[in-house]
Amino acid sequence: MMWWGLLIFAAIIIMVSSLPFAKWKDWQRNYRQQQNVALYREQMAMNPSQELAQELSQRLLEDEKYLQNRPHFEQQTTRQPIAVSIKSMLFITLFLLVLPAVYYFSLDRYQAVRQGEQAFLQQQMTLMEQAISQQHEDKIAQIQQQLRQDPNHAENWLALGQAYVENNEFDHALIAYRNAEGLIGSQPYILSAIATTLYYQSNQQLTLPIQDLLQRALSQDPLDTASLSLMATDAFVQKNYQQAAQIWQKMLDSERSNLDRKTLIQRIQMAEMLQQSK
Repeated sequence: MMWWGLLIFAAIIIMVSSLPFAKWKDWQRNYRQQQNVALYREQMAMNPSQELAQELSQRLLEDEKYLQNRPHFEQQTTRQPIAVSIKSMLFITLFLLVLPAVYYFSLDRYQAVRQGEQAFLQQQMTLMEQAISQQHEDKIAQIQQQLRQDPNHAENWLALGQAYVENNEFDHALIAYRNAEGLIGSQPYILSAIATTLYYQSNQQLTLPIQDLLQRALSQDPLDTASLSLMATDAFVQKNYQQAAQIWQKMLDSERSNLDRKTLIQRIQMAEMLQQSK
């Protein structure tokens, strides 16, 4: 709104300042020519004698020659004030445009507007984060209600662990995954889920316990999607783009049904591009 107001103000100033130039003419010369032509036509309409008609024509011709043959300094004298007026009007226009802008940007109001915009954006981000967090909490509450009815449902424990991870509640996620492991054993996808949770809990550090979990998972299923994805992500974070691309390509070649092939291809292309730019 601020910039629209400045643009509208500038347009008004330019239009107002240009009005004198729109009507500018060499009015003295045009007026005299028009009067002479009108007088000549009026006299000729009265059917004057041939001598009078010749005299009027001669006077019109002499007056036209006079206007055309005026000394150059007279024309400059006539037009010089106009030139000065044009320069003055241009200066006034620039002054009227620049002065309000400089004055406005020097006020505290401009800083207040900027701070208000930043505060508004921050408020929107906070509201968005709160809405996402509320969605996660609602999901967690829903799964917990299901587990109260059937605490031996392993899939619900896995879903609860994933919901806790999405809400950055890693300790609770580990408890949920351990409960699922206790019900159905150390399945590859449970081991990789636990490894992924520990990875983000340790600020994306591939510690020895995490490596051990991944090795156990891959020994059971060499193409375990979650384990390979975690290894590729860590390689990419460590800027080992070639290794990341190779792991993603291995996942793509596995043709597992739970893969997002489009995303994998994009990641491979990005890793290869970054590898070439090193």
